[in-house]
Amino acid sequence: MEANILIAGFVLCVGIVSTLVLDLWVVLLERYAGLPRTDWRQVGRWLRGLASGNLVLREDAPDREGAGDAVLGWCFHYGVGLAYAALLPAIWGRELIVYPQPLPYILIGFVLSTFAGLGILTPCMGGGFMGRFLPRKAPVYAYVLVAHIVFTLAQYATALGYALWFLSV
Repeated sequence: MEANILIAGFVLCVGIVSTLVLDLWVVLLERYAGLPRTDWRQVGRWLRGLASGNLVLREDAPDREGAGDAVLGWCFHYGVGLAYAALLPAIWGRELIVYPQPLPYILIGFVLSTFAGLGILTPCMGGGFMGRFLPRKAPVYAYVLVAHIVFTLAQYATALGYALWFLSV
């Protein structure tokens, strides 16, 4: 198989499947534990505000939700999942696709994504760095940590499946 096709297939499979598994996990948490989902409309609204120079989403801002905010937010969410998947072969090379090792998935899927969520997205959404403006930090931290463990496990499991498929063709 040509290297570019191998890498593109890997990025698409790992990025989409791991993000989808994360979303299914969040649906289960909402249904059975009553925990709220991420509001991707708000993320879309924040992204729209970036075009106007607003780095932080403000609830009192005059620009209320737009028609495409949900779509924009969801596209961003899956785009980030694809970007994390793309980082894996970009940093560790094609070898990681054929012979997946857990450490790169832990570093990207858990460490990087957790710090990006709490250190970049949370402040931009108005929650402060590492959620310092949030009224109840501990449940948010627990939620984020467990969600990113699920995401990491899904990345690694999908990569293992992709490697098995690759070795069989």
